[in-house]
Amino acid sequence: MRKYLKVNARLLLAVSTISAPSLMPSTAFAQSNSTEQTIGAVSDLLGMIAQGAAKANAKKAWSQLDPQVVQCVNTIFESKNITADQFVAAGVAPNDARVAPIINLCNVVLTTQLKADFPCSVTNSMRQQVSTACVESYAVDNNGTLNPVSRDDFLRAFGNEQKVQVANFETTDAQKTRLMAEQQQAEAARQKAEADRQRYLASPEGKRQLALQAASEAKAAAERKAAAAAFNREHPFYAVLSCSINGQHVNILACFGGDVGTEIELKNGSAYGLYKVYQISGLGRENRAGLTIDLKSSFSIVAQNSNKTLILGISVYNRAGGTLIYQKQVSQYGVVRYSR
Repeated sequence: MRKYLKVNARLLLAVSTISAPSLMPSTAFAQSNSTEQTIGAVSDLLGMIAQGAAKANAKKAWSQLDPQVVQCVNTIFESKNITADQFVAAGVAPNDARVAPIINLCNVVLTTQLKADFPCSVTNSMRQQVSTACVESYAVDNNGTLNPVSRDDFLRAFGNEQKVQVANFETTDAQKTRLMAEQQQAEAARQKAEADRQRYLASPEGKRQLALQAASEAKAAAERKAAAAAFNREHPFYAVLSCSINGQHVNILACFGGDVGTEIELKNGSAYGLYKVYQISGLGRENRAGLTIDLKSSFSIVAQNSNKTLILGISVYNRAGGTLIYQKQVSQYGVVRYSR
């Protein structure tokens, strides 16, 4: 977990003073104070033909720069395919007001010593400020999240007009140590809570609460059992409708849809209905065996297969013991029916 803490003041100052517009020349290739242009328009400088003396002066000035500074400039403009040589060809010297801020940035970046392994604090998963160890790193802001990058990637990101900073990040070793300590603390807290719970349960009040809970659970189980028994008495039979190929149920609706839709006619006790394909799923519960429909002691069920490939089947069972009392399969337009 990398934590952003603060910004290196010196480098941030350098970055903040080099706004994209300050790099832009006017169309007349003269000094310009306009702040309305962007860094991407710096290429406008390079299409102009400079006077011989200006070009020679620019070449001399660039040659006197530290090679690392020149490489830094090249890296910043890498994505735009612009190099220091092109500034020379355009007669733009490094002290040009439109380029000098970039040179200044490069000097700051190249001379800044990033701190390593120093005390800091981060916010842990419990939203607590805890002590740890950090390093300074170049960083790019991606939608509000700072990600550490190399120096060259930092320069490229600046050239691409991304937000960049020097920020503090927790070291990998410090993070591992901190997380391990936090896990140990959490486990110790869990064990303590369990010990406290066991002591409570062993107390007279704890035992009384356990007895009340056991009685409540037993009552709920008895009520569920009684409800299931009452349902089974009211529905002593059930049917399983399947729509299958090679003995494997596919989907019950497949046997009732298509160009020529068919229905299920069901009389279950005193209830009667004719069910279209969009109503059939509501008749019961479907699983890998098929659609199970709970049936009362008096019932009648009729179903017709509409599918030219799949097989419609019905199996009727006596709920007591799960005894199969009727079974039938039909192909397209065949009808299965059973009543009692």
